[in-house]
Amino acid sequence: MTSKQDLSSILDNVEVGLTPEQTALLYDRVMQLVVTIKSSFIELSKWIWIIKTHHLWLEMGFATQEEFINDLVEESQISRTDFFEMNRVYEELVIKYAIPEEDVGDIGLRKAGLITKQIARDDNISGAQVDELMERARYLTYNHLELEMREARGETTPAQKIIGIMSTEILVKFLKEIMGAKEVKNWGGMIETLLQLKRVRIFRDLEVGFLGIEKI
Repeated sequence: MTSKQDLSSILDNVEVGLTPEQTALLYDRVMQLVVTIKSSFIELSKWIWIIKTHHLWLEMGFATQEEFINDLVEESQISRTDFFEMNRVYEELVIKYAIPEEDVGDIGLRKAGLITKQIARDDNISGAQVDELMERARYLTYNHLELEMREARGETTPAQKIIGIMSTEILVKFLKEIMGAKEVKNWGGMIETLLQLKRVRIFRDLEVGFLGIEKI
């Protein structure tokens, strides 16, 4: 385990440069926190499922499930969608298909959510097929898992997913705000070129994972 003293030495030296040992300690600490987040997600999913299933929000002083969820959202700043997805993930994977909690926690909420959506689309999916999806989720990225599932359903897989369409005027204003005036000046004629396009399509490449901008 990384001690507080170890972390303090990293903070003291980060500006002048870390030793290989300190860099390794920092990586270890980040990975410890990642594991903590994963374990917290599956434990939170379990308790949300239990509270929802047994209507325990009533004993907690909430008139409805909606009030209970709203309280969680307010306190955690996690979206309502994520809380409901946690409940579905636990109910489908852990309760219905007896997937160990630790295995579900290891793949994370987003991948587990993809698998539960696949289950919802296929009434005849078997336990062996769910196990196979879990196994593939362990080593595939979220984007590649999503693509593979679409192809398995026989759906046309777009190379890109549109995030939004906006006027380039708004886009340039946003870029200036996040980059600062000095950096923007160094872009030469790029800003003028963007403004001439009038409107652009912003997309996410599902296969590679990058964001892009394209004339429409």
